[in-house]
Amino acid sequence: MAENVVQVLSKLAKSGRTVVCTIHQPASQLYLMFDRVMFLAGGRTAFLGSPRDCIQFFEDCGAPCPHNYNPADLIIHTLAVVPQEEDICRQRIVQICDAYENSEQGRNVIEEVAKIPVTEVPRGRRRLGFYTQVSALLHRYSLDNLRNPSLARAKLLQKFIMGIFIGLLYLRTPLTRVGIANLNGALFYIVGELTYSTLFGILTCLPNDYPLVVREYHDGIYYVFSYYLARILSYIPLFSIDGLLMLYVCYWMVGFSSSFTQVVFASVISFLIELSSSAFGVMLSSISPTYPVCLFTGD
Repeated sequence: MAENVVQVLSKLAKSGRTVVCTIHQPASQLYLMFDRVMFLAGGRTAFLGSPRDCIQFFEDCGAPCPHNYNPADLIIHTLAVVPQEEDICRQRIVQICDAYENSEQGRNVIEEVAKIPVTEVPRGRRRLGFYTQVSALLHRYSLDNLRNPSLARAKLLQKFIMGIFIGLLYLRTPLTRVGIANLNGALFYIVGELTYSTLFGILTCLPNDYPLVVREYHDGIYYVFSYYLARILSYIPLFSIDGLLMLYVCYWMVGFSSSFTQVVFASVISFLIELSSSAFGVMLSSISPTYPVCLFTGD
């Protein structure tokens, strides 16, 4: 089974693809399937070349591989530092590394490395413009939202149910003194649902992303404000459609004005409320290291 996997990985590597894998205690057959192997010890290169040349090299260094013995186990054991024999093991490692550097293979590798042109790394922590940072982050988080549709389904279902609930609670409210007070109550429910539902739905944003954001920020990949803006923009489609869905479900049930201008005005206000709530939610999650702290701050 392992041999078949290595054969497939070898074909992928020879086709020009990069393969990164970890093999635990490879058998002799697997060891000989590699084109080149590298052994490191004490921060130095003990060998770099073909597996068969490696066996011959260690045999020349006084560590011959017995018959029917795994070469990889022999080499790792030879380069290991055994407790209570540290000085002897380190001395052996130095001798092997020096022998490789003075060998023909080692000199060829050094000459090949010397021929590689040295590219000067641009100075400065950030190499990309603000627009590029925001565009890349927006693309990342938009894909993340698309690949996790459960959040969108939950938000749409929640807002639809709340729209039905508010519409039935204030169904066909008349324009009387009591009715106007009820309309104010309906507006309060709508604004509260748009605000708090969006706020608490987004509070888990940064605590989950915190390790990644901290690492990429200290690596100089982007500004914190770039992340903040991209996160807000990525939530605009979701946190605007669900709010408009709730508004349109309960709007005519309650009996608000059917004027086109008033409907557009109410839609714009609903969008701005959710946008402000999402921005405030991202801000709260930005200053909160954990989710419990985030909830406490939001309350």
